[in-house]
Amino acid sequence: MKKVVEAFTEEYERLGKLKYVRYVAEFRNKGREIGVSLTHPHSQIYALPFIPPRIKEEMKAFKNYARKTGRCLLCDVLREEFKEGERIIYVNKHFAALLPYYAMWPYEIHVYPMRHIGSLKDLNEEEKLHLADILRVVTATYNSLFNRDLPYIMVFHQKPTYGKHYEYYHMHIEFYQPYREKDKLKYAAGIEWGFWTFTYDGIPEEKAGELKEACSKALRKLDKYLGRIP
Repeated sequence: MKKVVEAFTEEYERLGKLKYVRYVAEFRNKGREIGVSLTHPHSQIYALPFIPPRIKEEMKAFKNYARKTGRCLLCDVLREEFKEGERIIYVNKHFAALLPYYAMWPYEIHVYPMRHIGSLKDLNEEEKLHLADILRVVTATYNSLFNRDLPYIMVFHQKPTYGKHYEYYHMHIEFYQPYREKDKLKYAAGIEWGFWTFTYDGIPEEKAGELKEACSKALRKLDKYLGRIP
């Protein structure tokens, strides 16, 4: 898994050096339910000549918050999540996995670095190993949730590779899992596609509770067969 992290890191750095590239979009798709043409698990990297709209909106929020408070928006979100504790799924030395209160999908999981960094290339070797650990735990948690191989999208949100410094931006990873119950898919429809406004099916704290239980089961299996890093 660390080799996967290193491959994403190398490609982000390599493609980001190209003059016409403004943003390197890295993600992984798994499962036919998410609407992909290739049903087997696969990762993709798009070297884009523009910054994607979603990232632009994030950057605007991060920048405005930093200007008003002098702090990082995501660092403060993570601090509040730890204070409340209900939506934290898994934590290791350098990363936290949680279901944020503003999630779009019922079992959405975000992975936040504890240290304020802008991209994968800012990670040291120990952090890469711990990122590999938490990604493995999150995917195993999904499989334990309904006791079967579940689909997901994994998306890396990193700072643009173009020219400027983006000290206010905090890299993170988002997982979107399309099921809202064991046998029921959540569909993005009129309000989601037409107005970019997601309705949430359930209560985040309850869904986080289910994910915590699934994570505990997954960890027992990982400990038994593979072991974990300290």
